[in-house]
Amino acid sequence: MKKWLKRLGVVALVLVLIIGVVLALAWWTTNPPTGFLEPEADPEVVHRAPEAPILAGAAAVEVTPTSNLFLGGFGHARRATGVHDPLYARALALQVGDLRAVLVAVDVIGISAHHAGYVRRRLEGKLHPECLLVCATHDHSAPDTLGLWGSSPLSSGIDQAFLDRVLDGAARAAEKALEGLRPAVLRLSKTRAPDQGVSKNKRDPDVIDREVLVIAADEPSGKPIATTVVFACHPEVLFGGNTLVTADFPGVLLARLEKERGGTGVFLNGPLGGMVTPDVKAHTFDEMERVGNTLADGAIAAMSSSVALERADMVWVHRSITVPVQNRLYIGLRKIGVFDRPFEGGGYIKSEVNALRLGPLVLATVPGEALPRVGFDVKPAAPFSAVLGLAGDELGYLIPEEAFADPSRYSYEKTVSPGPLATRLIERTVREAVARASAP
Repeated sequence: MKKWLKRLGVVALVLVLIIGVVLALAWWTTNPPTGFLEPEADPEVVHRAPEAPILAGAAAVEVTPTSNLFLGGFGHARRATGVHDPLYARALALQVGDLRAVLVAVDVIGISAHHAGYVRRRLEGKLHPECLLVCATHDHSAPDTLGLWGSSPLSSGIDQAFLDRVLDGAARAAEKALEGLRPAVLRLSKTRAPDQGVSKNKRDPDVIDREVLVIAADEPSGKPIATTVVFACHPEVLFGGNTLVTADFPGVLLARLEKERGGTGVFLNGPLGGMVTPDVKAHTFDEMERVGNTLADGAIAAMSSSVALERADMVWVHRSITVPVQNRLYIGLRKIGVFDRPFEGGGYIKSEVNALRLGPLVLATVPGEALPRVGFDVKPAAPFSAVLGLAGDELGYLIPEEAFADPSRYSYEKTVSPGPLATRLIERTVREAVARASAP
C-alpha cells in the first residue's frame, strides 16, 4: 500500500510540474498588446422609433443540465452531483413602432460574444441583430460555459452538448417572447436593497450600488406579462462547497414574483465586480431563499408606486469594439486551447457595448464584471437607469484603470481581467453610446 501511495504521489507531482511548465511557457511566450488596434471601435449602429404604443412579450425555456458536469466558478474539478432547482433562459421582448428589442438572461456564469452571435443568427429576420442582447446571471452553481473550470488548469470545462442546450434555449426564449408581443403598459419603479443581509462589497465596503430597478410589463387589462429585476450581486450564496445545480438567489426571486404576480420573471445583473457578494450568515439553501425573498419583497413593494408608460419612443445604440487583452494568462489559455474564443492580431478580442432608451428608462451594457466604481462612472443619468453586466460578453473583471498601478489592490481580480486598456475603451464607448441614445 505504501508503495502505491508513493507512486501516486510521484504521478501527482509530475502532473503538477507538467501543468506548471506548460502555463509558464504560454505565459513567457506571450506579448500582450500595449495599445489599441485600429479601428478600436466600429461606427455606432443606431436604431430609433418615434413615440408609439408599447408592446411587450416574455418567455422562459428550461436549460437544466441532464448530466453531472463541471461547475463554473471557485476552482477546478468541481462536478455537479445533482440538481436542486432548474436553470432557465429568460427573455423580455419590447417593441415600439417597427423597432424590436430583446433582452435574454441565462442562468450560467457567462456567455462569450462569439457564442451570443449564434443566438443572433437564429433570430435573423425577426429583429435587427444588434437589438438582441444575451446576458448571463453569473450563476456560480451552473455548468461551466466559459472553459475556465475543467478538471485542471489545462483543460476546458465546457460540455458542448450543454452549451448547445443553453444557446438553443436562449434563442427559443427570444423567439417565444417575440411571438408573444402584445399591447402593454410598462410600470417602472426602483428601490434600494437593505444595507445589511443582501449584498456587500468585500473589497471596498463603502462602494456598492444597492439600487433595485423593476421593469414590470402588464396587458392593458392588468394581466402581468413580465417582471424584470436589475440588481448587482454575485449569485454565489452556496459558494464553492456546493455541488448541486441551482439558479441561486435569482431563481428564488423570480419564482416568488411569478407566483405572486404571474407572468415571466427576468433577472439582469449589474456592476458586481471586485467583489460584490451575498451578505449571508452561512452558505446554505436557507440563506439563498432568504436573500431571494428579501429582494422579492422590495420589488413587490416598489411596484405599488411605479411610473406607468403606455407610449414611448425607443432608441438602441450598438458599438462593436476591439478590446486589447493585456492579461498574459488569457492569451496563454487561448494558446493551449482552454479558451475557445477567437483572438485578433495576437491579443485582441471583439466585444460590444450597447445603450437602450425607452422613454425615461436608459440601460447601458458592459461586457463583463464591472467593479461598482466603474458602474457608477458610466451609469446613465435618467429617472430610471441601470448598467447591465455580463451583457453580450464576459471579459472578466473591469477594474478602474488607475487601480492597476497599485499592486496591493484587487490582486485576484487582476488575474481574471483583460487589463486597464479594456476598461478605458469600454468606459469611453459606453458613455458615447448613452449620450447618443439620450440625444433627441
